Amino acid sequence: MGYTLVNTLFREVLPTRQHVFKFFAVLALSSLLSLNYAYFIFPNSFVPAGVDGICTMVQDVSGINIGYLSFLVNIPLLFVAYRFLNREFAVYTTIFIVVFSVTSVLWKSLGITAHGYYTPNGTSTILAPIASGVLRGLIYVFTLKINCCGGGVDIIASVTKKFKPHYDLMYIIFGINTAVSLCSFFVYGLNVEPVICSIIYFFVSSAVSGFIRSSQSEIVRFEIITTEAEKLCDEIINNYHQRATVVDSHGAYSGKNNKVVICVTDKVNASGVEKALLAHSEAVTFKSVVTHSESRPDYM
Repeated sequence: MGYTLVNTLFREVLPTRQHVFKFFAVLALSSLLSLNYAYFIFPNSFVPAGVDGICTMVQDVSGINIGYLSFLVNIPLLFVAYRFLNREFAVYTTIFIVVFSVTSVLWKSLGITAHGYYTPNGTSTILAPIASGVLRGLIYVFTLKINCCGGGVDIIASVTKKFKPHYDLMYIIFGINTAVSLCSFFVYGLNVEPVICSIIYFFVSSAVSGFIRSSQSEIVRFEIITTEAEKLCDEIINNYHQRATVVDSHGAYSGKNNKVVICVTDKVNASGVEKALLAHSEAVTFKSVVTHSESRPDYM
């Protein structure tokens, strides 16, 4: 009984390996996002998307570090996340926001912005939003994978998605980010260049994250009519470690009884199935690329 009690306590108190990995992943991603801002965005005087864009403008006007501003703005949003969303999502998002705020102050004290990517001849003006947008898109994809977000508009979108799943959030997010970008026109001396850079940043980050997520949700479906179904399945399962399903079929015209092997795999492993088919010249194969519903965190 004592051993069982100790075992139960250890399982409840000590984090699992998966949670440890997620914790350090959140630390790395949030630190990388704040470094992205300090190195690419702040030296070139344009704003990122969403709440961080608003905080950036306030920082440039008042001199208050974005780390403090982001934390204060996200506090009420975190209460909303704990109230309406998945608890794990809320916890990891809180960690992300806290680490982002702390590292933002740290990069400022280390003078990262002063040594950021900026060129006197102005070539950084276009390259900075492109580079920072690519990095932000990658960070966004990985945060979704570990069931968290960077706060701000992402929390608002998550709550909206939970109660209004039919809403197209892309239009809402695009509208908010466009409004933030337009506001920067007045903050940076009625200059249109920061607005263009901000739109480029948002477009690139959205394109990168959208491309990665759509490619991950695409799968390849093979429908193979063959008289050697058992042999083909053995090759697919044993040699290429893919699953297969066999269905009886009856030709309406020929009247012959055949088997249909159905194999669904990702794009990487699809080449293995194609290699297995090379030895079955009698098989008739139908191949299609389809999109499956990616498993989303249950805060959605």
